[in-house]
Formats: sequence, C-alpha cells, structure tokens
Amino acid sequence: MTTRAFATVVAIAAALFVPAAVAAQTGTLPPVTLSDGAEAVSYTHCGDADLCATISYRNGDILQIYSEGAEANQPYVLLFVRVHDGTTIFQYSRVAGYLPAVLTLDRGLVHLTVYQNRDGTVTLEFSKQ
Repeated sequence: MTTRAFATVVAIAAALFVPAAVAAQTGTLPPVTLSDGAEAVSYTHCGDADLCATISYRNGDILQIYSEGAEANQPYVLLFVRVHDGTTIFQYSRVAGYLPAVLTLDRGLVHLTVYQNRDGTVTLEFSKQ
C-alpha cells in the first residue's frame, strides 16, 4: 500500500470514528428566556460528563449543567456549575430522580425536563409554564 493510499484510509477511518460524547451532542433545542432576561439553551443527546445545558445571565454569569450519568437502576444526577469570567462561583449536584424528571427554575416559571433517549443519553428541555 502506498503512503497516499494509507493516508486516505486513515483519513476515512478518522472521519467515520467519532467519540460517543461528541457525536451525542448533535443539536440544541429552542432557547427559553427567563424572567430576568437570561437565556437558557439545552442540548439533545447528552452523555455522561457532557455539557447538557447553559443559562447565560445578563451580568455575564453562565450556569452550566452537566450530566453525571447514572448507575444501573439508580437515578440520574446533574451537576450545576455557575461561572463568571472563568471563575467558579458555586456548584452542586442535583438528583433528577427517575426519568423523565422535572426541575423548576425561575420561581416556578420555567421547567427543566430531563428525558432519557433510546441510546442511553439524555435530553434536557427548558419550557415556560
């Protein structure tokens, strides 16, 4: 096999092999605006340790919501991390319970629903109530 043919095979193989975490985050759902003007965006097909959603506040803070996954027959866990200019302000984990689960935000005006997909990933969806 020539060097050029080998390079072509390697390039095709690399294009076909995409890590599951990267392939899983394929899209976003429509953003939802909170009462204070913050914008909430969530991602579809979120795997373990993936960034699943963000809330961008007007003061520059960002609340990042990550998947911590779930053990077999255990509830799903989400990690909430609020950052400002790259510095973590606070973080905490929240058990999402058995899926689908609903967390309330913005004094009950916004719900964050966590669904499990057939491929084992989750989708987080913000909705106004």
